[in-house]
Amino acid sequence: MFNSNYKEPNMPGPEVVKAQITTVLDSMHSAFTNRKFSKMMSYLSEDGYYLGTDPTELWTKKQLSDYFSQHVKDTTSSMPVYNIERRDILLDEGRNSAVVVEQYYLVKMSDKI
Repeated sequence: MFNSNYKEPNMPGPEVVKAQITTVLDSMHSAFTNRKFSKMMSYLSEDGYYLGTDPTELWTKKQLSDYFSQHVKDTTSSMPVYNIERRDILLDEGRNSAVVVEQYYLVKMSDKI
């Protein structure tokens, strides 16, 4: 584990970096709920892996994009309504990398369900 209190001269503190990451995440969630998938996907790394709600859901960016593109085409379904119940942001010592874990509470999945 890295010491997140370590600070190089002129390096923003961990709370500043976490606030910047939070801004990006909130923008990404807004793009998702407003069906702006190209904007949402622009935030994701090409070499990242993205976890779903099921243990078998370990997605690449392409797989996630393919999945979401199906939902964009179905205009009769609504986007899930959810609340972020927990967000943990872990930074490396140099604050060049972060791991984000979010937990959601689904208020409503879709009118079709």
